[in-house]
This record gives sequence, structure tokens and C-alpha cells, in this order.
Amino acid sequence: MKALIAIAVLGLIGWAGYVYLDDLMVQERFGSAVEQAIDDPRTTTPEQIRQTIQAAAQREGMTVDPEAIELSVTASGAQPVAGQMVAGAGMAVVSQRLTVRVPYVRTVWGRPQRRTLERARVYVASASPGFNLKDKVLSKAAGTP
Repeated sequence: MKALIAIAVLGLIGWAGYVYLDDLMVQERFGSAVEQAIDDPRTTTPEQIRQTIQAAAQREGMTVDPEAIELSVTASGAQPVAGQMVAGAGMAVVSQRLTVRVPYVRTVWGRPQRRTLERARVYVASASPGFNLKDKVLSKAAGTP
């Protein structure tokens, strides 16, 4: 009888572990899909990003209201690697952060749970000479460094 109880307890622990790990994997796959929607060059409008995110959520068994997805663009002091390289060459680099917040509902253990996923990317918005090129050329022609 003790062996039967031990097997039942181990089975219950195994099932709970499976449900927990499955939930983590679904969240990770959904997060990756949101990142791909942000990075995909074919999605050029916020509506396309929202539709892509909603389709990914439906594949994972989640409920997402496309109108509730928040897209925000803010100035950022952080520089991606490309921005650092360009800035090292004397260019003035302006970067912006695109943040996506996705509220969604996922059913775990038979109960709906409300969660929010947030992903952000930093992009180089513009790069321009950090100096006046005309002044630099004229100063070299005049013999001053």
C-alpha cells in the first residue's frame, strides 16, 4: 500500500512539474514570436505587428486583444553594436527604443491567468556627422589640424 501511495505522489509531482515547465515553454515561445514580430522587416505598421502577435498567441492557446497591445517609441541613450561602431567613427548617433507590451490570458490548472509580456529593442534612428564637414575640410586646406 505504501508503494502505491508513493507512486501516486510521484506521479502527481511529475504531472505538476510537467504543467509548470509547459507553461514556461509556452511563455518563451510566445516571447520569441513577439520579438520576431518586432524585428521582421515585412511588418511596417503597428497593425501588422498586432496581427502577427495575435496569430502567435492563438497558436499558443492564449487570448490577446489586439487593441490592448501597446507599442511605444522613446528616445534611448543605449547604443546597439552598429551604433557604437558608427559613433566611434565620429558620427552623431540617435537611437530609439521600441517597447511592446502585450496583455494576455492563458489558462493554467483550469483557471485563466492574466499576464503581461514586455519586449523592447533599441534601434539606430539616425546617424549624422558629429562635426561640420565644410569647416573640417577648410581647416585642413588652410594647414591647421
